[in-house]
Amino acid sequence: MNDKKMESSPPFHEEEIPLLSSVDHLKTGNSSDMESHSANHQGTGYGGISKKPEATGALVEIRDYARGECPLNLYNLPIDFQVKFGRMHYANISHVNSPIRKTLSQIIDFSEDRKEEMTYSRRLALFLMKYNWYYKKKSRPQVVSPLKKQDAILRSFSDLVEEEEESNNLEDEIEQPQVVKVNPISLEKAWEYFEHVTLPRYLLKPTDPRYLIKCNNTQVESGEYSPQSSSYPKISYNKFKALYSKNMDRVEPGESDHPTALYPAIFTPFSQLGDFGLGIGLYFYNLRAMAILIFLVGLVSYPTAIFYQSDAYQTTNGISMRNNNENSIWLTWGSAICFHKKWVPCPNCTINNFETESEYRFATAYDGTTAPFALKNMCTPPTFSIFIWNFLAIVIVTIGIIFISKSQDKHLEEMDMNEQTTQDYSVMVSNPPRDAYDPEEWKFFFEKWGHVTSCTVALANDQLLEALVKRREIIRSVELLHPPGTVITENYLARSAAQNEVLMGLSLMGNDVTSLFFNFVNQTARARGLAQLRYPVHTVFIVFETEKAQRQCLTDLNCGKKTIWNNETEYLPRDHIFKERVLEVNEAPEPSEVRWIDLNVTFLSRVKLVAYIMSAFILVTTMLCKVVVICHRQSAYLTGFVISGFNTLFPYIAQYLTTLEKHASEGHVVASIFLKVGLFRILNTVLVVNWITPFTSTLDSSKSNLIPSIAIIFYADIITSHLSQLLDISSHIKRHVLAPRAMDQDAMNLKMTGTWFDISIQFSNYIKIVFLTFFYGVVYPEAYLLAAVTLVFTYSMDKFSLMRSWRRVAKLGPTLATYGKFLLFCSLLALVTMSAYAWSGFPYDNLCKSATETVGSFHREYLGNHTLYNWTLDENQIKNKPIRSQEPLSFMGPNSAFPLEPIQESDAVYYYCNQDLLSIGRFPPLPRENDAWMTDEQRKMVTILGLTSLTILLAAAFSGSWALHGILRGIFGDRGTYKACGEDMKKNFSNLDSKCVYIPQANSAYFSYPLLACDVRNIDEDLLEWNNPYHCYSYYNLTLDLKEMLGQKKVNDKFILDSVTHWPPNDTL
Repeated sequence: MNDKKMESSPPFHEEEIPLLSSVDHLKTGNSSDMESHSANHQGTGYGGISKKPEATGALVEIRDYARGECPLNLYNLPIDFQVKFGRMHYANISHVNSPIRKTLSQIIDFSEDRKEEMTYSRRLALFLMKYNWYYKKKSRPQVVSPLKKQDAILRSFSDLVEEEEESNNLEDEIEQPQVVKVNPISLEKAWEYFEHVTLPRYLLKPTDPRYLIKCNNTQVESGEYSPQSSSYPKISYNKFKALYSKNMDRVEPGESDHPTALYPAIFTPFSQLGDFGLGIGLYFYNLRAMAILIFLVGLVSYPTAIFYQSDAYQTTNGISMRNNNENSIWLTWGSAICFHKKWVPCPNCTINNFETESEYRFATAYDGTTAPFALKNMCTPPTFSIFIWNFLAIVIVTIGIIFISKSQDKHLEEMDMNEQTTQDYSVMVSNPPRDAYDPEEWKFFFEKWGHVTSCTVALANDQLLEALVKRREIIRSVELLHPPGTVITENYLARSAAQNEVLMGLSLMGNDVTSLFFNFVNQTARARGLAQLRYPVHTVFIVFETEKAQRQCLTDLNCGKKTIWNNETEYLPRDHIFKERVLEVNEAPEPSEVRWIDLNVTFLSRVKLVAYIMSAFILVTTMLCKVVVICHRQSAYLTGFVISGFNTLFPYIAQYLTTLEKHASEGHVVASIFLKVGLFRILNTVLVVNWITPFTSTLDSSKSNLIPSIAIIFYADIITSHLSQLLDISSHIKRHVLAPRAMDQDAMNLKMTGTWFDISIQFSNYIKIVFLTFFYGVVYPEAYLLAAVTLVFTYSMDKFSLMRSWRRVAKLGPTLATYGKFLLFCSLLALVTMSAYAWSGFPYDNLCKSATETVGSFHREYLGNHTLYNWTLDENQIKNKPIRSQEPLSFMGPNSAFPLEPIQESDAVYYYCNQDLLSIGRFPPLPRENDAWMTDEQRKMVTILGLTSLTILLAAAFSGSWALHGILRGIFGDRGTYKACGEDMKKNFSNLDSKCVYIPQANSAYFSYPLLACDVRNIDEDLLEWNNPYHCYSYYNLTLDLKEMLGQKKVNDKFILDSVTHWPPNDTL
């Protein structure tokens, strides 16, 4: 196959534009030819030729510099200015964006979006723009979209290149920065950016009535609609489902070649959520499946809630005690809270037996006898018939989790088959030879499996890329301190910094000009030095034209780690050895998932950083949990909302801690955040409340005790988290307050990038809800229905946010779902084990009835009438506070007293016994002979659950050992563990509607699009993941910065910069 290497972008559709390389060429060119050329290109869009540059806000004046100094922000200035400095080459022109290379009829103009298809936020903004307090339109001239203007490719060169007389006063030139006239910024364009770049959109089908309207046809199918019509076609749900239920093609950000529409916020088919990445698709699948499962379990557990609510549980001698308690709250309906309590003789009880709850559970008769008494829960223990419902719920959960786990794998396969992405065609070489720079030799090696479409050779130049990114961010910070169009040179920046230092003093902190200049000099010197080194090859990404080639390659090169580490070439055919090396070849992640700056970090460095960060994580977690403990002593209401608030706050802390780590892919970053946030939320929400609540207060109705706290956590989660997500206050402030006051268009667009979110945080919230439900399901059966409602709310709100407010994220693989599957089985083990401990703990009072002793036989000091006094640890602080004798069974607070009913000789005597099997570490929680508090039915229930928990633990251990065996086999075996997922869809990579290759780039908070870390001038722009209609790719190209810094110094790019090579197949040339 004689493939032609792609040396430049595809030609213009209308007519090729001649190479413009210098101002001298412009001066000597024939003006009539230029005018003719300008006329031929009228209406081609951005950066076109115009004899009247004033009409589009082009520059009015260009000043030549005495020494020809190139501005630092050259590529943020008009194309005219770039031409002045000879930087606007053919590749730059042809790579400004795809609309430049197409005629006007082929462009979808974002400014012509119909009102009916806009978000309500955009409609509100367009309405408010007429008010000066919202958007000062007078100071921001109306900008006509470059896609609508009848401009040509370049400005009128005859007007552009008129030389002024060179200034004799260089000082004046440096003192006052030159400001060129640029296109005024537009809030309308920022909202276009929000809806066409930030928010996800799908490709309209030709059979959709909206398609023809967007294509500016005069009528559609029946002639019912027209572009000028005031009505807009509304698609019914049934018609939408018929059109898109099986296939919605998500388009790349900024797509303007074909008609698109926003994904429906509510009615987007579940089957199409895989368009956002396998990780997000599996997250929504888990949410929906678990909501259904927990709802079914809630229905099965409903009889248990009815029993707890009935008089059969709360009644003794025909008297219901539920309505006599003033501390009960409606949130705890159907819980195991026991309202029937009684003070009973307990001869061996001491104040130390009840620890923190002694002031409520322990009292003495302060009438000369000092006989000790303890508070006994008198509620009827649940019977075996009630236990059957709980055990049935456990069986349903077990079957459901196994089903979810199995169907998740099937669903993953279906999503992978429905959504063809670059990952399906790509492989990654993790151990290439350090000197394998030539992409042609990589192409020659891998072409034995099929046509190689693209090759990316990534070098170990992460420090150089980091310096270039920081330098560009500094330049951007300086730009934001000046009016748009300010020409910023290094001399001007130095002069400004010096003046600022004289006036304000030296400051190396903050965002003032002086500190920015010092940082700029530092990063520039650093980049210049690093650019003179030679960097070895670190990773190679290969994109095949077919899935079959990728799968066959991975199968043939599937080697064990030991074989790769020892370079045991005898295990592979000779033609599978690359330059005497066994390659480590794996399926590559998605291009957007690769973190190019952190790609070169070694494993040991990564482990060291993670260890430091985990230490900080433990410290922060301990501090926040301590705050929860303090709040819990005050009020359960306060505790619930504090816990919910910390669950919302901690992800930002975890995200910051994770930025200090170094990860090669976004999948590893997401996994790290997931572990931190997941562990914190389980600790903060599930375990801390259990640890700080005394065992004997488990069934208490006080608002500071266990069950009321759990109920409030659920309701706080439903209300606070979802309400804050729906309101999205911070993002609305950015879009409606900060964006209209931004300094330039890119800064305005940055305010429109959407709400920050991480799918790992959403996944951890889902796991937290499941853990909380299973952990306390026995004593609070209503938790199942509350959890089902919470998951339904979460599913709806997250789906809405994904379509309408969240920012773009990398397409992630199924790593999180794999972790989630493991945690689901952990939650199942927690359900069974905690159920056993919960049933064993009834009646939760640490009192056992004596089988042989009565008051009359051994403890006659209890006979008669007594007045009980509750006391603190300091007996000198005892105060007599008698309460009404009509309420002998009501809750008794600290430092209070009341008369006790007369004690008879036949009354039972109790003694202290520890009923908390979890605190003594007994596993499995099987009953023993000395567990005197358990009834016969209770022993049977605990035995069944104890053995079940042991069985599940052994099954989990077996499954874990089998997984470990697979890992060890992949390390020490001759062959690896690769297995293809799904079927070969037999679709070529070049024929995909949305495709991209591995382009090294770096995300920055200062730019609305990634910064490019390689030269893309010879790459078809359709292979990039994004398209900015208002900036050329040169603006984001870091390699041009490096070439400007190095000047005339000769440096071989292939030894310091990553390279990307594209070989289109013959049928696409």
